[in-house]
Amino acid sequence: MKLAIFDFDGTLFPFETFPYLYSQWKQQKKSRIRYVIGMLSFMPVYLSYKAKLVSSETMRRKAVFELASLFNGMDIEEVEEFFDQAYANMKTRIDLEMVKEIYKCKEDGFYLILLSGALKPILIRVAQEYKFDDVIGTELTMRGNKPFFYKNFQYIQGEEKATTVVKKYRDFDVGWKNSRAYADSFSDLAIMELVGEPFAVRPDEDLLNVAKERQWKII
Repeated sequence: MKLAIFDFDGTLFPFETFPYLYSQWKQQKKSRIRYVIGMLSFMPVYLSYKAKLVSSETMRRKAVFELASLFNGMDIEEVEEFFDQAYANMKTRIDLEMVKEIYKCKEDGFYLILLSGALKPILIRVAQEYKFDDVIGTELTMRGNKPFFYKNFQYIQGEEKATTVVKKYRDFDVGWKNSRAYADSFSDLAIMELVGEPFAVRPDEDLLNVAKERQWKII
């Protein structure tokens, strides 16, 4: 079994999911009060990140928490409608070159995994469109039959991505040396080191330096 692991933000989707979904919240005319509260809570952490007082991981975790918290207490049907519309508007921004890579991997017999810290409802829609075999992302947790996001949520990022994949597929005969990973950020280094065929996609400066040094493929 050989895996082809695709990152989402910055790789398959050449942008960040957090600001995109926030913009969709406004475009779909959802609660302005929730939007303002979320942004006011997020901005101090974002400003601290810009001042290099907190890590990008801390900033991203806060961003995902505030985004997911927008849906607290909403009817699940309304949540599903939001993500349906958000994905419909997102489809034209998906990187077509990466779509070709997905289809090529599928033809070559790879087991396709979409791996991201982004909210799973948007990832599921992407996975269905491009026939991924598995999706690993941030779950939109529930309390009863309504979404409710807890502060101790599991957010997969950095080395946790590699740990999560290895743990999930530990009972499978995975040929790691024949597997692939596609990512754009140095924070994804662990998942790229896990496989025998890493691809750096529009890499940030740190990942670009590693990719050149180790002669990885650069897209």
